[in-house]
Formats: sequence, C-alpha cells, structure tokens
Amino acid sequence: MPESLLSLLGRDSASIPEVFARRAERSPDATFLIWEGSAWSYRRSLEVITGFAGFLMRSAERAGRLRVATFLRNCPEAMWAWLGTCFAGGVAVPLNRNHRGALLTDMVRRSGATVLVTDARALSELPSPESLGIDLVVLADTVPEKSAIPMLRFADAQDPRAYNAVRLTPSAPACLLYTSGTTGRSKAVLVPHNQYCRGAGHLVDSFGLRADDVFHNWLPLYHLGGQLHMTMTSVICGGAVALFPTFSRSQFRAQVRGTGASVLCGFEPILRFIWSLPRRASDARSSLRVGIFAGIPPDLKRKFESRFGIRIAENYGMTEADPITHPYPDVEPPDGSCGLAGRDFDISILGPDDRPLAPGNLGEIAVRPLVPDVMALGYESDRDAFRHAFRSNWFHTGDLGTLDEAGFLYFKGRLGNYIRRRGENVSVAELEEIVSGHDSVLECAAVAVPSEVGEDDIKLVVVPTRDSAITPSQMHAFAQSRMAAFMVPRYIEVVDALPRGELGKVKLAELKNVGLHVWDVLGQ
Repeated sequence: MPESLLSLLGRDSASIPEVFARRAERSPDATFLIWEGSAWSYRRSLEVITGFAGFLMRSAERAGRLRVATFLRNCPEAMWAWLGTCFAGGVAVPLNRNHRGALLTDMVRRSGATVLVTDARALSELPSPESLGIDLVVLADTVPEKSAIPMLRFADAQDPRAYNAVRLTPSAPACLLYTSGTTGRSKAVLVPHNQYCRGAGHLVDSFGLRADDVFHNWLPLYHLGGQLHMTMTSVICGGAVALFPTFSRSQFRAQVRGTGASVLCGFEPILRFIWSLPRRASDARSSLRVGIFAGIPPDLKRKFESRFGIRIAENYGMTEADPITHPYPDVEPPDGSCGLAGRDFDISILGPDDRPLAPGNLGEIAVRPLVPDVMALGYESDRDAFRHAFRSNWFHTGDLGTLDEAGFLYFKGRLGNYIRRRGENVSVAELEEIVSGHDSVLECAAVAVPSEVGEDDIKLVVVPTRDSAITPSQMHAFAQSRMAAFMVPRYIEVVDALPRGELGKVKLAELKNVGLHVWDVLGQ
C-alpha cells in the first residue's frame, strides 16, 4: 500500500478532494502552484478551487449530472477547473487543446458536458457552444461583448458560499479522458478518484518524493501524466508544481533555475532533448534530483545520470491503469526494463491464444488489479470495447513486451507496430534501438512503407547529433553490420528533427514519404 497516502489520510484509498483538503490543512502556507513568476499556497489554492466548485454547484445544478469540459493549454485556470469540478462532485473532461473540427465536436458532444472552460481564441475554433450541448462558457481571459449563451471570466466564476463538501467514494469517476484513438475512434476512459490518489501515493514512495520538491510540469493537464504523475504526487508529498505551457528545450535550464525544479517527468524524446543541450560545467549542480520517465534508452541512462547529477527511473502505465510498474528503492532494475509490477497489479505476457507465455517470450502485456478502484471504470458508451480488452480475466494493453525470470517488464512497442518483411516480423523498437547505438545518431524512427513485391519495405529516418554528420549510405552500412538482412532499411533519410506532437510522440504518418529526395539502396 502507498505509505505516503496512509500517513496523510490514515487510510490507503481516497478521493481527490479528500487528499487536497488534508494537504491544505497540514501545509497551508506551502507553495502548491508556480506560474510565470506567481505562486499560490495550498491555502489560497483551496480557496480558488472551492470557490469555483461553489459556482458550479449554484450555476450548473440544473444539469443533474455535472460534467465540465476544459479546452485549455496549461495555465492556472486549467488546474482550478479540473480540481474544482472534482470538489463539486462532478466529472472533469479535459480536452486536448490541439484538436479541431469533427473530432473535437464529437468529443464534446459525447462527454455530456454542459459547462465549458476555455479561452476566447477557442471560440472561433469551436462550433456554436449551444450546438454542443453547452449551457455556460467560462473564459480564462476576455469575454466577448455579445454571445448567444451565458459567458463570464473565470475570475468571476467564484461562489465560495455556495460550496458544500461532497462525500465521494474512492470509486467515483473523477475524469473522462480520451485516448489517442490510434486504433480507431478515441475511447472515453472513466478514471476513478482512487486511481489518481493511490497511484500517486505509490510514485511518491517509490521515487522518494519529498515536501521540498518542485515538479517541473510541462505535461498537459488534459493527460494523465500531468494530472497524476506531476500534480497528485505533489499534493500527496506536499511539494510544489511549477507549471509550463509546454516543454521548451531552449528555456529548460532557465526554468529549472528560476523555479528550483527538482523533479522531471516525460518520455524518451525529452531525455534526448535535454542531453543534446550544450555541455556546461554546472550541469551536475542544478536543483534536479529525480526523473520519472517512460522509455529510458539503455545507452543513455547512466550517462545522463552522471552528467546531470540526477536519478532517473522508469514506470509503465496507461490511461486505463497507472502506474502498473514502478521502481523499488532497494532494487536496481536491469537496463531497458520498465521495473517490477507495483503492489496493485499483476502482469502477464500473453500469446495469441490469451495464455501466459514463459519468461523471455514476446507477447502482449496484460494486467489485472489486485485491489479495488485503481484502474478505469470502463469506456463510456462502449462497454463492448472494454469487455473485449478485459477478456480472460486480464486487461489487454495492446502493448508488446517480455518478462524476465525476476519479473522485470520490458516494453517492446505497440502490438501493431511490427513490420512484415520477407516473411519475417521486424520489431520497430528493436530496430530503432540498434540504430540509436551509433555515436552520431541523436534519435531515429522506422516506419513501414508498401513494397512493390508485397508485404513491407522499411524506411529509416535519422536525426544526427549536434555538430556531427552522417550519410544515408554510412547508416545503411552500419545497419548491415549489426542486424539481420530482413531488418536493414531500404530507404534512409537524414533530417534535422522528427515531427512530433505535443507530448513528444513522433508523427509516424509524416515519415512515410519515399520521394526522389529519399535515399534508396536499390538506386545506388
């Protein structure tokens, strides 16, 4: 059980309002939020949160089932709206601020939200709010002079006198989060309060997070990482959240220095971006001390820790269940491992017949909870999809991986992220791992492209390290010397940077062009 949550509340399951209210009671004057030079204590934050909750209770009570959608980039209002909705007993629906058009319209309508918190610019990017079922719009900035439905500034959406504490069970839904939809229509995942609270408690314990920590949070508050890994962990340990609109390589050092940030969170690209910064003698003397990451490159881990004087470790999870694995203070995980199963989950690797495979065999990662209310309540309006995912008494993650004899998990990519070439399955993750071992490669991505003779050909896109140069023919020779012939890429392109989305995930569809500018081994 998470000892930190137990010590804070006296029990090991809780709702978000219970955890935040107890932290504000214990640490009223400690800083909770830092944003653009301003800071809010836990006491002041609780006042804003309950003020918004009271406003919702008074203004949106006619809606019956309270749902509040937010369409904002990281900012204080995004934080207050999320937590305030939870305090009001409603379900928060944080929407990705980058969505547009039919996808965004579908998400808002499916959510059942009647209140929308956004900014004035978004009004031109959305259909009319009333057509989406929205009764009230709260704006983080300016309010237009004329509108068909009620609109007001967030600063005016405060009614602390109307707030009455709602008793929520740990199993109550806290948020509706949309998955990325890479395998079809985005799934609407209902995440319970206890997944946030107990999951964050485990991360606090396993990563040794403390009350004097400052969390460098660039992760969007419309993703579980920004909510659970950065915000709820901070609340449980009593630390502060330094909030930023997005990750900025150029501003990173100044942000750390200006806020005293000590905890990082992110994915492999963020590690590589930081590693690519020009070396300074002061790298190891910054305030940074802990990094919570997914996908730590084995070739970079120890070098990164030595250069920046920081301990980085990995955890594995997803919107539906997180954290599934995490480090243990007295156990050193093997390089490339995501760690051991946490105390709340059992892990298995399943074959195509849904039967567990022996250690070392590649298959689908499957999990099941060992305690209540630590994973998604389901996919709203899509019970069949959740039932299918949770078949044979295991939740099928859609990820590939292996378990070793000691129980360490190794992530090997998405189930569909395999290339079929010359009658062989090629693991994209393994191919990229080999290529990343080249001294002049900063990062790379491999994608399948159609072959004239059936199945797939492979295209490799490479980003060289700073001040280095590598040609496609050199890269091809490197691959030939280190991998099976069926794995060697036919097409190779050297670029300055990979196209990425907001969370740093590579936009693979943009890499599939094999025009005349792309090196082709058959043309040499």
